[in-house]
Amino acid sequence: MDTLGRLFEEYGLPLVFGAVFLEQMGPPIPSGPLLIVAGALAKDGRVSVLSVAGIAWVACMLGKIAHITAYPNADEARAAAERADRERAPSASNSPPQGR
Repeated sequence: MDTLGRLFEEYGLPLVFGAVFLEQMGPPIPSGPLLIVAGALAKDGRVSVLSVAGIAWVACMLGKIAHITAYPNADEARAAAERADRERAPSASNSPPQGR
């Protein structure tokens, strides 16, 4: 943990920012493990809890803003795709009656 601690003290906050920002943009980049390491190091007093929390919060908000800005019609596209799926799928009322 000592080597990891030294690396995190040097590069940790930019890594936290990048991981949280990218995770909010959509790709499956997990920031959870990095935040757990940051929490463990903060407990030992090697990094500031407030700086990690602040950086993670700012990255989260900026990532969400960037995602919404980049894909402004994502909700409309998702709703249209769901409508198309419902129209293609046979409904229970359209199925022929089943005899015994």
